[in-house]
Amino acid sequence: MTRMVISFIMLVMISCRSKGDLNPQGRQTVYPDYISVTGNSGQPVSLNWIIGKSKACGWECWGDTTTYNYYQPDYYDIYLSTENGSSFTKTYTVKGDLNGSDLALPDNRTYYIRVKAIYTKLQLEISSNIIILSGDSVRQSEIFPFVGQIYTIEKDGDQYMATHNEPLFNKVHSKVVLTGSSKSGKWANWIQDVKTGEQRFIWKTTIPAFGKISPDGKKVLLKVSEINAGRADSHNLHLFDTQTNQFTALTNWKKTISNVVWSPTSDFCSTVFYESPAGEITLATINIVTSKITILRQENLGSFNSLSLLDWLESDSKIYFSEIRNFPEANAKMTLFTIGKEGDKLTKITDFENTTYWYEYSHTYNPTAEKLVFTSRRSGKTGMWVKDIKHNREYQIVNSLTDSYTLLGWKSDNELVYQIISSDGKTNYYSLNVP
Repeated sequence: MTRMVISFIMLVMISCRSKGDLNPQGRQTVYPDYISVTGNSGQPVSLNWIIGKSKACGWECWGDTTTYNYYQPDYYDIYLSTENGSSFTKTYTVKGDLNGSDLALPDNRTYYIRVKAIYTKLQLEISSNIIILSGDSVRQSEIFPFVGQIYTIEKDGDQYMATHNEPLFNKVHSKVVLTGSSKSGKWANWIQDVKTGEQRFIWKTTIPAFGKISPDGKKVLLKVSEINAGRADSHNLHLFDTQTNQFTALTNWKKTISNVVWSPTSDFCSTVFYESPAGEITLATINIVTSKITILRQENLGSFNSLSLLDWLESDSKIYFSEIRNFPEANAKMTLFTIGKEGDKLTKITDFENTTYWYEYSHTYNPTAEKLVFTSRRSGKTGMWVKDIKHNREYQIVNSLTDSYTLLGWKSDNELVYQIISSDGKTNYYSLNVP
């Protein structure tokens, strides 16, 4: 019988109190150290629960047995749900350390699991995060059409070559903007329709420029590096209109642009740029029709680690972005906001731990903005989590992510695509149903 084994090592986050004691009062949530899953689809599932000895008192102090006294949980209650985590039933109790206790589950089902650590003397219960487990087989990589395809174009006797490296999510067109180089050391940008093979040359450049085509397929934003004192140390944005063949300079500044994102209706773009050594970082929108630049958020870099533009929500009314305050690393917080395109309606969504312990930094909304997928080490290994905005809950959907990964986009409201680059350099793409 093939078995799926899920190993838990619970890392209890506890806080300091006087006279060298540590207790769980400061942290009301306990998280597993790691979860590893092996097994095959359609086979009975068995859980192997292992609780480790390591304990911590939050980010401000790390205790040890020679310095502090510890309170061990008296027992653990294990709760299961098969109804999207909406209703849990206590099905298992383990006293003392959990080590090698098995719980047989019916095959090929999805379960939502929560653990409660019970401290009888303290009259305290600490609940774990919700963990989703299923009897599905190891997820297989997916082949996306045109990804990895090499394209060439000829212009004025030079042949330029580029590789398309990202899955397509646009439902209106199949066009991408490519940046290619020639054997003579020149660079060019062109529009490539990866389905039909149609090409549209944009321009030749002496240094690489990077473009993004609008959702309607009619306009291209080009981020162009500016040479100062022999160095490419700033950028400007140019707009290319495919219907009129006209170029428009949207910016004329000496600033470094970190990201540019089109609005869903192709009338606006948003960008994050910063000035050095002035030390200001800015989130702004640009009206594509009027070239008007609206500052949404501007801060001195001395008070931030970063300000990152993430994406527009489905309408043109809101943008979501993140800020990391420049606290000491042990207390770093990433805060996620939405803001109106005119700088109004600033709304805080949530805080994330951005320390080296939890490392919560990669986020993406689904198209209806009801679910936010993010990555976190709160379970000891990097996993993928969902923050359900509508129902105000969080749960884990991928137990362990290895190597280098990127959340890429959504094929539908409930289907997420992500990329993993393995240690040998191989790139794989995966589709994931987000419950």
